[in-house]
Parts: sequence; structure tokens; C-alpha cells
Amino acid sequence: VSTKFVAKGEGCSVVLLLAESHISVHTWPEHGYAAIDIFTCGRKDPIEALGVIKEFLNPSQVCILRMKRGTSPTESLEWIKWEGDS
Repeated sequence: VSTKFVAKGEGCSVVLLLAESHISVHTWPEHGYAAIDIFTCGRKDPIEALGVIKEFLNPSQVCILRMKRGTSPTESLEWIKWEGDS
């Protein structure tokens, strides 16, 4: 299941509902920015999905913040990667 919202003259939001997981993409093309959330359950690693998305979007910068589900956000935040320009 997927849904897409496009605002007039601006970015779009896309949500993909997967079995026990989801991916959402929100874009602001006027700022050259996209926020992507990948939520997975089980043994699937969200970094695998991110690799496919990165290949498609070819971003100049990538910042990855991992947050473990079911815990306090302040206890489970982990910066795992920063790529690209400062």
C-alpha cells in the first residue's frame, strides 16, 4: 500500500506501508531537502532500504540517525553516519 501527497508548487510526501514496517519520504525541493523515515520490524536492517533510496535520489549529503523503537528517544539515539559536504 502506498500513498502520495503533492502540494501545489512545492514538495511531496510519500508513504509506503510494508508488512509490519513503513517508509515515509517528505520533500522540500525549494531547499534541496528530503526527510526519510524507515521503520522496520524483525531482522530487516533499515540501512539496506536506505541504500536503494540513496542510489535513486543520488543525494549530495546524507545524515543517518538511528532510533530504537520502544525506548525513550533520549536513550536510544545514535548518529551512525554523515556523508557529503559539511
